[in-house]
Amino acid sequence: MEKTYRLPLNLQLFAEGEGGEGGEGGEGGGEQTKGEETTKTFTQEELDKIVADRLARERKKAEKYSDYDDIKTKLTEYERLAEEKRLADLSEQERLAEAAKKHEEEKQALASELEKVRGEIEKERITNEFIKAATGKVAYVDAALKLVDLSTVKVEDGKVTGMDEVVDGLLKANPFLANKPQQPIGGGTNPSGDSAQVDTKDMNPFQLLKMGYGTKA
Repeated sequence: MEKTYRLPLNLQLFAEGEGGEGGEGGEGGGEQTKGEETTKTFTQEELDKIVADRLARERKKAEKYSDYDDIKTKLTEYERLAEEKRLADLSEQERLAEAAKKHEEEKQALASELEKVRGEIEKERITNEFIKAATGKVAYVDAALKLVDLSTVKVEDGKVTGMDEVVDGLLKANPFLANKPQQPIGGGTNPSGDSAQVDTKDMNPFQLLKMGYGTKA
C-alpha cells in the first residue's frame, strides 16, 4: 500500500508563476488568518512530481541566463575594439590635418613667391616705360631714374598708366635734366669750353643737382 503524507505546505512555492501572487481575497470574503496553513494529503509520487516540476522550472531559468557571461565577455571585447578603432581613426584624422596644414603653408609660400615675381616684373615694366617716355625729353635718363618717383605709376590690364605726368613733373622740378635742342651748325660754342660728355650713370642725386645748377661737386 502506497504511503501518504499529511504535510502543511504553501502551494504557491510550487505554482507555475513566481510566488506571492493571487494570495489576496475579495474585500467581502475576508482575509485568511495570518499564519494559517493549508493542509493537504500527498502521495510520494505526487511529492516527487511537484519537486521535479519545480527543479525543471529552476533549471530552465538557469539555462536562460547560462550565456550571460559569454555575452558580457563579447560586449567587453567589442567595446575594446571600438575604442581602438576610434583612436586609430583619430590618429588618421591628425595625420590628415597635418598634411592639410603643410599643404596650406606650401600654398601660401608659393603665393608669396609668385607675388614677389609679379612685383619684380611690374617694376621692370614701369622702368622700361619710363625710359621709353623719357627718351627725347630727358637728357640724362640714368640720372633721371635716380630722381624720379614712380610710386604713382600703375599697371592696369598689362598697360602702364600715368607715366607722361611723371616725366613732365620730373622735368618741371629738375629743368637741368631736360634735353636741350641741338645748336645749328656754326652756332655758338660751349661757353665753358668743355665739350666733353658728362657721364652721369654713377652720380648720386645730390651730385646731379649740383651739376644741373652749374655748381661743382
